[in-house]
Amino acid sequence: MQIIPSFFKTRKPKQFNYSPRFYDEQAELRRERNRMIAREMGIVEDEPDHPDAVKARLRMHWQNNFVSKRSRLQVQHRNANLRLLAVLILVLWVFYRFFF
Repeated sequence: MQIIPSFFKTRKPKQFNYSPRFYDEQAELRRERNRMIAREMGIVEDEPDHPDAVKARLRMHWQNNFVSKRSRLQVQHRNANLRLLAVLILVLWVFYRFFF
């Protein structure tokens, strides 16, 4: 209920949708036991949440980004150096023609 009329519309507060996670301790313990047994038996785990898999994905992603950025920067530096050289040659040629 608004007592004082307003010329401007006031925004309603944003709604926060909170959905609590369910944590099953028994299932977590079961998964951990299965992982330990698989490690002992030498079975390779291809779980996306496995810490080694996460580390490998992060390392691969970082290396790919680093290599692509580095090569892109090298090309940009090479182009800038060539452009600078061309401008320098043009300026020297103009001075030579103007004074001699």
